[in-house]
Amino acid sequence: MAVQKKREQAYVDRRFGFEVILVDVPMKQVRGESVPDINANHLRTAVLAGLTTKPGPLSGVEVRFVRHWMEHTTTEFGELLGVTHAAVIKWEKKGPQSTGMNRATEFRLRLLILKRLPESVQMQLVDAQQEKQANDPELRHLFGLLEDLWREASTEIHGSEPIRIPPELIAQQSLRALRR
Repeated sequence: MAVQKKREQAYVDRRFGFEVILVDVPMKQVRGESVPDINANHLRTAVLAGLTTKPGPLSGVEVRFVRHWMEHTTTEFGELLGVTHAAVIKWEKKGPQSTGMNRATEFRLRLLILKRLPESVQMQLVDAQQEKQANDPELRHLFGLLEDLWREASTEIHGSEPIRIPPELIAQQSLRALRR
């Protein structure tokens, strides 16, 4: 039996507890159902990368997803971010809504995610940001400030809208890079 393959312009994936929109994703038929033809572990990595650059605040379900990925209890996760376990529980109870955590804590969380992603993914994110800011002086200034914050935070670290995963993060070349 031949497997039919096609591409879907926008596929909404909810397996992580929140909506993730896969853009231009390869699809295949499995038992009469059309499903993404991508490695689930690579998709999880792409989702985590998407969370680091997501515009707007993180939601409770996204924070829970990150905590589970890091394999931390609420207490351990709170200690990592400099808050109590009760704060972590409060964020997670927000479900699909914004956690309401302060911006510095959210920035720190996004840096922690980024730091734990494979180096090849980190480089893709950096390259994408550099390409965006190449022709925009305002963006260059903003990223300069973010780089300063990154250096500071790196030394310290020893409802919401769905994440959009661009095709380059799930393309075959990206998947090969993630396997390294």
